[in-house]
Amino acid sequence: MDSTWSNSTLRKQADRLLKGNGARRTAMAALNPGGRHRDLRPTMTSDHAFSLIALRCLESMVAHQDATVRGESAALHQMRISVTCLKAAVSFFSPVVAGDQWRRIKLEFKWLNSHLGAARDLDVVVGQLLAGGNAHSLTPELKQQWSASHARVAASLRSDRYRRLIAAAADWIQHGEWRSADTAASKPARAATIEAYASQRLGRWLAQILRQSSKLGIMDADTRHRLRIKTKRVRYAMEWFGEFLPGSTPQTLRAILKQLRRAQGCLGELNDAERARALLEPGKRRATLPKRDRRLVKTTQLAFEALIELTQG
Repeated sequence: MDSTWSNSTLRKQADRLLKGNGARRTAMAALNPGGRHRDLRPTMTSDHAFSLIALRCLESMVAHQDATVRGESAALHQMRISVTCLKAAVSFFSPVVAGDQWRRIKLEFKWLNSHLGAARDLDVVVGQLLAGGNAHSLTPELKQQWSASHARVAASLRSDRYRRLIAAAADWIQHGEWRSADTAASKPARAATIEAYASQRLGRWLAQILRQSSKLGIMDADTRHRLRIKTKRVRYAMEWFGEFLPGSTPQTLRAILKQLRRAQGCLGELNDAERARALLEPGKRRATLPKRDRRLVKTTQLAFEALIELTQG
């Protein structure tokens, strides 16, 4: 990692974020990083919009770190959501912000998310076993894995590496090279109003998931997982910018978001079930989906069909 990551200015910036005002931290913890941002305006430039969203994601992540260190599963889940929202924002604005600086930071988020993800998967498995009255299936080995995964998360959040990541991400969002990049793609995209930029970008994203959803019935678990990630990103972008789309009404936007959440929720349950089977039955392969999973696939298909009617009908 290059020397800028240990720069004293970045260390001070990390301290401001990590030791922020208690009231502000509490407020940020209650804020959904994927929800509507009250400061966004349709005439705002895309670079300004990205900065507002990305900083909120970063602050939301930091706001949940102390509770995550204490082993609170809900806080860990919120940290993961904040990281996912930040990555979704970067992907949405990739013509504006892409570059070597983000690629380096992205690798560090991958390191952090590997710990958060492993602990989250075990949280889900343990929660499902307890909720289903199967506490007897919590073997000593599984309990040890669960405890160790949270210990690794806590250690990573107390590390200098995490502190450097937060500082570098905040500095990149506010002062990164992308702000002055002068390429044929980045300059006009950066200056475009969010209304114009989001209309074109969100339309392409939505069309892509609707096209891919037609093959949902024959998708394997990995392909369904990728569709889930794309659907989640479309949902976040729709929450951020849906009201700025041409012809958008509050009623239509609510209906679209309802179906996006429905599809994402079912795909998430399918992914959780697949992860649980991988942890509890390693190496076992199934010729067909369990009955519950087939019902979830059908519900997801219905959600996508409703989205097609809402957006193309």
